[in-house]
Amino acid sequence: YIPSEKYEFTRKFKYLHRVKNAIFEHMKKNDIGIIDIEKSIKEDFFYPNKLYPKESPEFHFNEFGYKYVAEKMLKYINNN
Repeated sequence: YIPSEKYEFTRKFKYLHRVKNAIFEHMKKNDIGIIDIEKSIKEDFFYPNKLYPKESPEFHFNEFGYKYVAEKMLKYINNN
């Protein structure tokens, strides 16, 4: 799961957090694996803006950000 609105300082965060929870609940009921990139970013980075161009979460990930996501996906695949 990669959020479209990053972190708690955006307007739509509460709404998207409810959507995320509903999606996760459905996936768990159907035994579908989840990679929660949002949670991983919060756990791994004090300053997550370095994952984005111009250090702005309004953009897609930069090279470092996509590498981070790819490594998380690879770790998940190798462990499951």
